[in-house]
Amino acid sequence: MPDQVIESLKVACEQAGKPCDEFWQKLHNDNAVKCGAGQQGKQVCNGRTTIAGEKAAANVVIGSGGRLERVWLTISNYAYETVLTELTKKYGKPSAVKRYGVQNGFGAAFTQVDTVWNGADGQKLSVSKYAGNTEESTVYFSSRADRAAQSSKKETSGDL
Repeated sequence: MPDQVIESLKVACEQAGKPCDEFWQKLHNDNAVKCGAGQQGKQVCNGRTTIAGEKAAANVVIGSGGRLERVWLTISNYAYETVLTELTKKYGKPSAVKRYGVQNGFGAAFTQVDTVWNGADGQKLSVSKYAGNTEESTVYFSSRADRAAQSSKKETSGDL
């Protein structure tokens, strides 16, 4: 399964629409998605990829049984509309869209938009306009297993 993830997230190296030279190809290869052993027998894959033609940083988790549990993509906020449009074309009308106010450290106010598609088997695809800052957005596919694992981490983290 990790080989399939690496292959499916592979993107060609291009600079200004042309194939990369040797230096950029090495840099590109160094940042490509790579997989390794994670906790509890899971495989974790991280690196650079694309979604809807836009650059993204990927975090993918494959469960110990070989099933995909998570795909977390971080994209530029400038790519948000393009990615959201393409996902809407592919998956149709979202199950929910939530809008609410957020504010940065300087007091500037923004409207956060969380768009969610719910799958028949408990999968969830979420797109958030702001990802902890106003420069990045996230695309997050999760399974029930991933959300349960994330929830249990929060409950046992010891944070106040």
